[in-house]
Amino acid sequence: MCNLDSSVKGQKVGWKVVAIKPRSKNYFSPATGCIYRSGKEVTKVKKQKRLTDYFRNDILYSTRMNNPLMCGRTSIFKFKEDANNLLIDINDSRSVPGVNFKVVKAIVSKKVMEGTYNGPKIYAGRIITFLDN
Repeated sequence: MCNLDSSVKGQKVGWKVVAIKPRSKNYFSPATGCIYRSGKEVTKVKKQKRLTDYFRNDILYSTRMNNPLMCGRTSIFKFKEDANNLLIDINDSRSVPGVNFKVVKAIVSKKVMEGTYNGPKIYAGRIITFLDN
């Protein structure tokens, strides 16, 4: 779960674990299944369609897991090593057939906040722009 502590100015660069579906050039959220459109505002997810069972299936509605500050935001890890560690955990879990996962470099912007995700430092913003393909 993402815990956001404070707002930060400007945009932040970091690392994101994304899902890649067969025959698609887009990136998707492994936890919610939503599509990420580079350079666009993150969609507010109304229905979770997780692509791996690593993530809980009730993150949108669970009072324990849901953080209202994350609504309409996506997060990136400050350090690549932390994203790689999450990728290892996801790859050790069951996933939708044909879906692959990878770590990409990205920028979050617009109403950026910082915090933690199970320990590691993260940034979360309303717009995500991918720097790697």
